[in-house]
Amino acid sequence: MRGVGKSTWGLFLAEKLGRLYFDTDQILCANYGQKISEIYRRLGEGAFREKELEILKSLQGVSESIISVGGGAVVTAKGRQVLQTLGDLICLHLEKDKLLERWEQMPQYAPMGDSFEECYEQRMDYQRMLSARWVDPSDEAWVEEVLKQYG
Repeated sequence: MRGVGKSTWGLFLAEKLGRLYFDTDQILCANYGQKISEIYRRLGEGAFREKELEILKSLQGVSESIISVGGGAVVTAKGRQVLQTLGDLICLHLEKDKLLERWEQMPQYAPMGDSFEECYEQRMDYQRMLSARWVDPSDEAWVEEVLKQYG
């Protein structure tokens, strides 16, 4: 989900672990020279998801890295399938009310298509399909566990 801290925590972990760091949203922005919301509007959801999938596929086989993916990477079956091949997955999850509070404070997190409620429920359904470790980014205890496990 947008706004849970994927980019912030991904970069932090990569630096602490001495790993390469990739952020699929940043790669998309660099490729198009636009913000994610502008790219999404320009391409439409279908083409946007295809571009996102191309980036995910390009990262297959990259080892010893931390990859932060856009919140919608889980929306397509192909996206979820590729995600499962990238390595151990950690899903950052905030309760609905906490995430809504963040979205209200930061307009850049507003949903690009659906309402917050629709987006949240849809993404949660898709994320549950992944074999992943679920953590609450507001409770930083998980960070120490990850650093111990992969350090």
